[in-house]
Amino acid sequence: MRISDIPSSAYTIWGRTIPEISPLTLFWSGSGIEIAVKCSEMYMSFRTDYSSCEQWIAVLVNGAFISRQMLPKGECRVCLFRGMTSDKVKTVQIIKEVQAMGDDPAAILQIIDIEHDGEFAVLKPHKYNIEVIGDSISSGEGSIGAKQEEDWIPMFFSAVYEYGMVTGRNLDARVNIVSQSGWGLTSGWDNDNRHIIPPHYRNVCSVLNGQMNESLGVMKEYDFAGGVDAVIINLGTNDCGALDQPEFVNPETGERFKQQRNDDGTLSDATRNRIENGVISFLEEVRECNPGAYIVWVLGMLGNYLNPYVENALDNYKKKSGDTRVAFLALEDTNDKNVGARSHPGKLCHEQAAERITSFLEGVL
Repeated sequence: MRISDIPSSAYTIWGRTIPEISPLTLFWSGSGIEIAVKCSEMYMSFRTDYSSCEQWIAVLVNGAFISRQMLPKGECRVCLFRGMTSDKVKTVQIIKEVQAMGDDPAAILQIIDIEHDGEFAVLKPHKYNIEVIGDSISSGEGSIGAKQEEDWIPMFFSAVYEYGMVTGRNLDARVNIVSQSGWGLTSGWDNDNRHIIPPHYRNVCSVLNGQMNESLGVMKEYDFAGGVDAVIINLGTNDCGALDQPEFVNPETGERFKQQRNDDGTLSDATRNRIENGVISFLEEVRECNPGAYIVWVLGMLGNYLNPYVENALDNYKKKSGDTRVAFLALEDTNDKNVGARSHPGKLCHEQAAERITSFLEGVL
């Protein structure tokens, strides 16, 4: 059965997708589908492709993590569960575990159809809707895998363990993620100032490249109608990392770019102004797109050097705009106990961040 044939009361789609295009294409980390069914077994058929970055999915049943797996190229049929009591309602969630792979234009994950031996049920709506904007941390990079792993491969990305998705489970919230590993607010980790999130924020998933992705609607403007209750922004980590990297030279224009410190360790005036103005500008854009949301800028899971600059910019934004539904939260840094693969936050660190964010949002939503 195609998704378009499922009663609308029985399912909801997670992530920025284009539901009217069939099969349903999942672009971002954490995107997927949640379905209520009464059956004993359930199958789902997928279509995938890639040149270097394979697709991974996770399965949750009644909110509990059940399995994750790599999908082969082409079409495949996966058994999500079997042998369960047929007359009990189950909430089944399929999650795309890996981020949108902008460097692999062949990468694609589509849900073709769904099979089960029972009937659909009414899916209980979530209490909140949350959006998460960020980089590798928000993509769940390193949240799964052994601490010694250093390979940059899809296997070590997990949306299930990512702090935003954990916050969603804590708050009973549907979560949309917009994130790219290595990207930032004003530059990427390597000073590449083309790799920044704000110019892509209003589009469905324009970080993806290639004719195929364009035909699937990645360049279309995202429909913000309906709004979200909270937006969590976690940008700045890569802008900070770029301070210790060589300058970037744009191969097309010859333009040079470098985030810089002063001799005393503080940000140079140019870098400070760029970052603080970038914070204010992006807050203005996010607020315009989400007039009813509480906006929380978080930072610190991979270093807190930029925290005072971001917090200062946020205070200036509040004074300038009069917007009081904005806050900054410092998150706990990684350490020997909570670090994960690729020297990124591990599952425990994401849980600690989610606990902090959850506690804050419970007080303001």
